[in-house]
Amino acid sequence: MGSGTGTRRAAPTRAPKDFEFLGSNDGVNWTTLDEQIGETGWIQAEMRLYRFDNATAYKLYKFNVSANNGDAYTQLHELECYQFVPEASLLIEGFPLSYGTAVPAYGLLEDVWGQTNDLSVSSSWMAADESVLATCTGWTAYTNAGSGTPWVSIDQGAGSSVSFASPQAPTKFVWQFVVSNLISAVSSEQGTVAGAGRYEASDTATLTAVPASGYRFVCWTGDVTFAQSGVNPLALSADQPRRVGVIYHPVGVAAVQYVSPTGSDTADGNTSATAKKTIAAAVQYLNYFGADGGIVRVADGIYPVSSPVTLSNPIRIMGESADPSRVMVSNTTASSWASQERRVFLLAHGRAMLSGLTVAKGEAYNRTGGNVNIASAGGTVSNCVIVAGWARDNGKAGGLWADGGLVTHCVFRNNATGSASVSWDSNRAGVLYAGGSARIENCLIEKSLYSAEAHLTKVSGSAIMRNCTIVNSALTSASTAYGGAYPLLAASASATIQNVVIAGVTNSLGAVLGPVGTGTNIMNRCATDTAVPINATCLAGAVQTFFRNYAAGDYRPQQALIDQGATLASYPAFDLAGKPRIQGSRIDIGAFEAPPSCFVLIIR
Repeated sequence: MGSGTGTRRAAPTRAPKDFEFLGSNDGVNWTTLDEQIGETGWIQAEMRLYRFDNATAYKLYKFNVSANNGDAYTQLHELECYQFVPEASLLIEGFPLSYGTAVPAYGLLEDVWGQTNDLSVSSSWMAADESVLATCTGWTAYTNAGSGTPWVSIDQGAGSSVSFASPQAPTKFVWQFVVSNLISAVSSEQGTVAGAGRYEASDTATLTAVPASGYRFVCWTGDVTFAQSGVNPLALSADQPRRVGVIYHPVGVAAVQYVSPTGSDTADGNTSATAKKTIAAAVQYLNYFGADGGIVRVADGIYPVSSPVTLSNPIRIMGESADPSRVMVSNTTASSWASQERRVFLLAHGRAMLSGLTVAKGEAYNRTGGNVNIASAGGTVSNCVIVAGWARDNGKAGGLWADGGLVTHCVFRNNATGSASVSWDSNRAGVLYAGGSARIENCLIEKSLYSAEAHLTKVSGSAIMRNCTIVNSALTSASTAYGGAYPLLAASASATIQNVVIAGVTNSLGAVLGPVGTGTNIMNRCATDTAVPINATCLAGAVQTFFRNYAAGDYRPQQALIDQGATLASYPAFDLAGKPRIQGSRIDIGAFEAPPSCFVLIIR
């Protein structure tokens, strides 16, 4: 039984009129223990007592007032809750819970003052699923000085039976249990688990995953937290029954995770039918595999990203259809003045890869690489569309920043830099930066806007740019006062820039802009639509003479660029459009290869 008191010291019209008292063990499901309707006639400082029957212990309690006695405010001075035991009674309980079968039964035994009663309980009790074992260790008797006063121990003993003489006072008799919980683990042919078994609730169980030959431990599953899932050996509190599983994986074999817009991050991701919903969740799982790496197969759809996805292990994220137009991974964090990460991907491992994706709406705010950043450790971005990236407020390379790695067969489109307040750094890259040992090959950079404080692209260090097409972009002003505003800054004489065409890049007045920098002296077999060639190895001409149909966005080369590229030690098998390279006597300048202009005899 239970009771509560309410005391009012303020205006009686503020006193509760209709109210209920509830209990819960999870904060979601609430049980009404008492309800009062029409409590009127309060006087100042009045205390009222409400009693109700309740045999269930709750962790949480709630007092809901649905109406008061007329005032605009409701006021309660004090609320007291306590256990109420009637006089001449004996309350029988179990601790920590009432396990097994008690005789007399758990609950209230009335009219027993001064009597001796034979009490007993099951010496042990086991849950139906054998997950909990409770063993009776003895008993303790308590009394108090009346309702609302503390319980005080008056006697105790061992065993599961006793002849107990009730004193002439409110008495509580508690059977004491030691609880042990089952900590179970699922083993397989791929490995076993040591340390599983039954533990007292106050103990800590230590489980050790032991992989079979040729397998490695990946992670724990089941009743573990994410922080615990990758720890081996694993320490688990035995305060409740727990069941865990183990994932083992063949050594040296990459794991695969599937991702779909209709998936769920609680799914295992092992098949397309049990795909995860987010790329981040798949990467998080594959990180367990460490150096063995993994593959994320991404189904067609749109994937919002609110924080950067980091690839610090050899993980490859691949569009399942290999068509970037069918898979978009897009930053969803709204632009603001707060300095926070709005990048989409960070690659920080030499065998990390992005392939067959459209990466969109990343922002380099006082950082490098809005859509993608490749650290010096490397990584590969292949067959991707890098779109709508933005660099602002000292940010650099809204499209992609690479200190290492390879970017190949990609399209950069509709990327931009901010206004004149962006940066005073005249060496800044607005859309694309290649430094260190980075390689940019067979890529198209088009339809981008950049400000006077930045260059559209920048090649620095020992980086390589080969067979790229930089076209149809614009400086948003007529000024180059801050040292920026050119389509390419060749910032290092140690860099390699070969077979690159730069055309159709103008300022706001329509003036044609060409590359600048100390590295222009070593640019080899490049083409520009400037008045004169960059150096003696390069060529200049009108943009209309370079491409099949520039106005329509057809950047396949015409005669001026065909077979005009520098001889390379090795050549890619295909151009940006997937056509074979080389088709003539030499490689063409730019990202696209033209078919040979010769007589062809077809025999059917």
